[in-house]
Amino acid sequence: MSRKPDCRTRRDEVLNTGIVRRNLSACKALSGLLFICLLVAPSAAQTNPSPAFPAPVNAQPDAKTLMLQLDRLLGEHRYQEAHSVYLSLEESRASSVEVGIELVSRQVTSSELTVRSVCTLAATDVPAELITSVLKAVLPFPSLSDWTKMHCIDRLTSGIDSSFRDQLLQLATEIHRDPNLRISALKVANAKWPLETRPTLVQLVQSAQQPVVHHKALQYLAGSGDTDVLPLIELFVLNRDPATAGTALSKEYGLLILRRRWGAEVLPLLDAILRDESWPSEIQDRTIDLLEHSDLPGGRTILTNARVHASTGLRTRIDAALTGVER
Repeated sequence: MSRKPDCRTRRDEVLNTGIVRRNLSACKALSGLLFICLLVAPSAAQTNPSPAFPAPVNAQPDAKTLMLQLDRLLGEHRYQEAHSVYLSLEESRASSVEVGIELVSRQVTSSELTVRSVCTLAATDVPAELITSVLKAVLPFPSLSDWTKMHCIDRLTSGIDSSFRDQLLQLATEIHRDPNLRISALKVANAKWPLETRPTLVQLVQSAQQPVVHHKALQYLAGSGDTDVLPLIELFVLNRDPATAGTALSKEYGLLILRRRWGAEVLPLLDAILRDESWPSEIQDRTIDLLEHSDLPGGRTILTNARVHASTGLRTRIDAALTGVER
């Protein structure tokens, strides 16, 4: 026969259960408080660091580190990242250029874009002696491309002094060079030292060159305003020696310069070209075009006289032009 628990026993069980539950609640509350402290503690430590353990400071990389990083990124074609590094280099241009000169001189750079970056950095707010050092580091090196040298000349034009004159003129006359480099060198030399550049211009006109080089040499000669340039350009246009005559395109350009610069003085030359059927059609077409659009007296007479002895093809072109020549 089972024994019913008495009232005292039942009361003790209830009391004990309440005590246990209160103890568990207290433990849970304490555990929660400790967890919150753990979360807050790192944040507080960062906000108020202990004097004994100061927070680390990220030092700005020096110019050499940045330049080497730029070179690596450019070599890997990571241009967006390289641009960010370049902006950092701009903050200390002088020291960046000095480091760049050292790397270029030692041929440490792996990308020619790095060399161009150095030239661009040196173009603004840099002492003149640094610009000279950059030019001396870049122009003589045969391993650097003509495009990089041209970029350097174009960027640092204002800082180029007379010590580079002969070097520029040499670059302008080297037939194996990219014509864009030759023109950049010729442009700077002619702007800074026109008298000393004159013989080089004459040499370029009188030798076989790329048409674009002929164009610039003729343009700079005509722009000098010297009267003795007229016969020089006439001789170039009339020259038929394959080794020194230049291309038909160059001769056309020479005719344009003569017509625009000297006007009626070149009419006899235009007349001589139309009277000689052995001239290339490009040259005769350009001559007809110049006479057709000329407002100088005598243009129609030249065309009319040339038509008398012209071939069928040339006569047809002259007839078309005569309708446009004012009487």
